[in-house]
Amino acid sequence: VTKQAPEAPVQQIFSFLPTKMTRISPFFPLSRREMKDRPLEKLTWESSWGRVAVTGERLSIYDESVLLAILALMRKKQAGTFQTSRYEICQIMNVKPARDTYNAIWEALKRLTKTGIDLEVWEGKGKSRKAKMEMTTTILSGAIHTENFQVTVNPYFFEMYAEGFLTNLDLKFRASLTGDITKALYRFYEGQRETTYQCHLLTLSKAVNLNIEMETFRLRSRVRTGLRELRKKGY
Repeated sequence: VTKQAPEAPVQQIFSFLPTKMTRISPFFPLSRREMKDRPLEKLTWESSWGRVAVTGERLSIYDESVLLAILALMRKKQAGTFQTSRYEICQIMNVKPARDTYNAIWEALKRLTKTGIDLEVWEGKGKSRKAKMEMTTTILSGAIHTENFQVTVNPYFFEMYAEGFLTNLDLKFRASLTGDITKALYRFYEGQRETTYQCHLLTLSKAVNLNIEMETFRLRSRVRTGLRELRKKGY
């Protein structure tokens, strides 16, 4: 894949993720049925970049959308703890304000506050591989819901923002993508520093948290569908 900037939409809104989290992500493309039934679990998986263990309810691409809106607000307000409204979050997410949407955002904020993450980032390969960074944390440090929201972002995100170890994501462009797998692929490719990137199908599937136990032709079809949508949108 050769990266290209998407066609410039009107009034771009940018958020970010620490670059490490574009390659080792706790967010999964989930069906509506899977989103309704989320048992408490501890998941551990690894890629060539590192290992992550997540404890809590399984997080969806929608949860990632809410986190990206919160990080965009953190950047705008230049504070780790800040006040925001349900309407402001909807504006950034590019979704229509409605009661069901407000409830979904609050449920996502609760999951993000309760989810524990153990992240280990590696450098080197083979026997020379060693842990470059280890972190144990929750994604958000807290959220209070009255008429509005008060959100406290984990200091890790603020540190990565201050130090510039991050990948910018165009939220308007991301919101225009209909597929969760497409959104996950967009996040992953934006985190690659090279203009041209190659990898094995399974490496890419692991990076965007697809089930690699499914038949290869099904896996390839899902990835191709996501890539096709990115190309159609001018990426």
